[in-house]
Parts: sequence; C-alpha cells; structure tokens
Amino acid sequence: MTIAIETRKTTLAEFLEMPDDDEAEYELVKGEMVEMPKGNVSGRHGKVLVKMSHFLFEYTHKNDLGTVYGEAGCTFQDDDQNYLRPDLAFVAKGRTPDDFDGPIPVAPDLVVEINSPSDTTERIYNKIEAYQQAGVRLIWSIYLMGKFVLVYRLNGPDIKLLNLKDDFEGEEVLPGFKLSVKTLF
Repeated sequence: MTIAIETRKTTLAEFLEMPDDDEAEYELVKGEMVEMPKGNVSGRHGKVLVKMSHFLFEYTHKNDLGTVYGEAGCTFQDDDQNYLRPDLAFVAKGRTPDDFDGPIPVAPDLVVEINSPSDTTERIYNKIEAYQQAGVRLIWSIYLMGKFVLVYRLNGPDIKLLNLKDDFEGEEVLPGFKLSVKTLF
C-alpha cells in the first residue's frame, strides 16, 4: 500500500511576507521554496556572469533597447506560484514604469540562467517552464561544467544547443546582438 503525502504549496503573498533569512536566500518555484546559495557562488559562475552582463549592458545601452537587471526578483501577472531571481534579465524599453521599486513587475524579454553543478535537472527545468509560462520570450541557460548553452524560445523552434564554436544571437528580442559562446568561458 502506498500512502501519498501532500505537501502544502506556498503562495507568492506568503513568500513575500516571510522575514529575511540571514543564512539563505530563496526562490519560489511552482509554489515550492527553493534555497539558493547565499554568497557562495563559484569564481567561474561570477566570471561568466560579469562577462555576460557586460556584453548585454553595452549592447542594450548603446542601442537604447531597455534595461538589464542582475539577480533581480521577478513576479509575474496572475501567477501566485513563482518568485524567481534570474542571474540576468533584460526588459525592453517602455515595458516597466521608470520608478518601480521591488521585483520586476513584468516577465522579462530575455532571461540568462548560469547553472552550477549544484543545480538539479528538475530545478533547472521547473524554472525554464515557469519563465515560459510567464511569457519570457528568450532564455539562455548556460551550463558551466559542460561549457554549452541551451536556448529556449517562447514561440519558436525547439531547444537549441550552442557549443563553444557557436554564437548567442539576440533574435527578435535583441536584434543584431551576436556573441561567441567561447567568449564566456
């Protein structure tokens, strides 16, 4: 005989009301609290994050396309299950109020996730799925150990694998943006 144990999901409102934890940071993914490393990011992760943020900021600023956010919280309209903090997010110009405070109030146009060895396949997939359900148009999921990238599009072809010989392309989200994958590693 199998006994099913139902775990209670946390709502976004409950999550946002929780006191800060000095020891850990959390995301809310599909109603489940997921602990994130706090101040324990690897040097490789930090290096790739700085490089990618530099290239994205430089391109979006030069072309007046919108704003790049680093590790900013995201909440999504009509979504009571998710509070995500992508490593980087880009939101096109005019999609947010100029003076908002708190989490990004719209689904980003682009999300960059830098996956560490401690990230499980399930955790990565759940976040990608939450981003797509929220309407994120382009997702770059960077795998540090394997030195490859998976590209997900909201309304496009299936997942695309990028290796060191390939280029990131901004597609319709960042028209004209192109960056060699090997530049990050």
